[in-house]
Amino acid sequence: MILFTFSKKSVKKVGLALDIGSKTVGGALFEKDAAGKIKLLYTAREPIAFQKILTGKNLLSAMLRSLELVLVHLEKYGLAHLNLNSKVNYHLDTVAAVVSSPWHASETKTLKLTREKPFVVTEALIGNLLAKEEGDFTERQPGGQSHDPRPDVLEHKIFEMRLNGYPTADPFGKKASQLELSIFTSLAIKSLIEKTQTLISRHFPLSRLQWHTFSLTAFASIRDSFPDIEDFLVVEVGGEVTDVTIAKKGILAEAVSFPLGHNGLLRALDRICNNHPECALDALLKLHRQAKLNSADKDKVERAIANAEISWLKFFNDAISNFSAETFLPRTVFLFEDGPYASIFEEFIKSAESSQLAATEPFTVKTGDDIWAAFAAPGQPLAADAVLAMEADFAARFENRP
Repeated sequence: MILFTFSKKSVKKVGLALDIGSKTVGGALFEKDAAGKIKLLYTAREPIAFQKILTGKNLLSAMLRSLELVLVHLEKYGLAHLNLNSKVNYHLDTVAAVVSSPWHASETKTLKLTREKPFVVTEALIGNLLAKEEGDFTERQPGGQSHDPRPDVLEHKIFEMRLNGYPTADPFGKKASQLELSIFTSLAIKSLIEKTQTLISRHFPLSRLQWHTFSLTAFASIRDSFPDIEDFLVVEVGGEVTDVTIAKKGILAEAVSFPLGHNGLLRALDRICNNHPECALDALLKLHRQAKLNSADKDKVERAIANAEISWLKFFNDAISNFSAETFLPRTVFLFEDGPYASIFEEFIKSAESSQLAATEPFTVKTGDDIWAAFAAPGQPLAADAVLAMEADFAARFENRP
């Protein structure tokens, strides 16, 4: 009996990006090519079961089931298959889990410290300011009673530091009367993190795990890959929640979310089906987009879409109208939505109205193909998954930072 086998294969490190939303869960094994572009070696994506009656408990259970399926595919049909048919041994080094709402809460804020006499800026001083803000943000979240779950800090980032009103990349050891920090902080429920980590470690036990939020990932990735666009909106239409991120002059200025997404449209269509077992919502919408419905059904679908548009735009307009009323909104929108629904939400966005939009040009909306081309190496046979390509690129760059 041979207890040990010896392989002459060289070892090659690969990464894993996980995309955890409220509509789907996706994952990609990836590496970078010689040009620095992302090559997706294997991808998997599973829908989160549509909940006609939504509760936090059934949504979480459905998400974890989809995550388990994705991890099984990545382990057994992804990494194992790659190693079986390759001249190298692929070793999974790092897992980056990117979560969207409602799995986290986030905020942007400017912290200010002003004193009459100049003070020396130290790492301890900034650390104390951040710790206080994280504590205050945590206290403002649901869970004030002892039996409620308490959130933990998932991610925080300093975008800009200013001394006496002037931006600086190296404030330490310098004196100032005023210190300003532009920060982004996100929180997640501890039980959610623990359950997700348990699933991931069951399939990839030796890998390091990084946590990121979609808002920060998308902002940083688009800012770096589209350097000519300083001001932009990122709109991710999730299953139950839509996340809106606003970038101004290369800084994440606002990150907001509202409780209506892709499934709001599905529920509007579901009322047409009236629980008929042979009525498929995706098929109904596809026929509508292809103008193949009869006139009665077509009218019903158009009314359902119009009602969904009114509801979604009410939230969207409120979100963007709350952003700095004295300034104009960015005109470029990066829209993350898939399938036939992307064109519908693109039309929603282009019809958006707010006080800031008067007498300005309409939104320019960039969707999957534009985003895929910016991050993914050309000539890949895999189905283009722009979100996973972007998140893999961010994970690779984050891992290589000093």
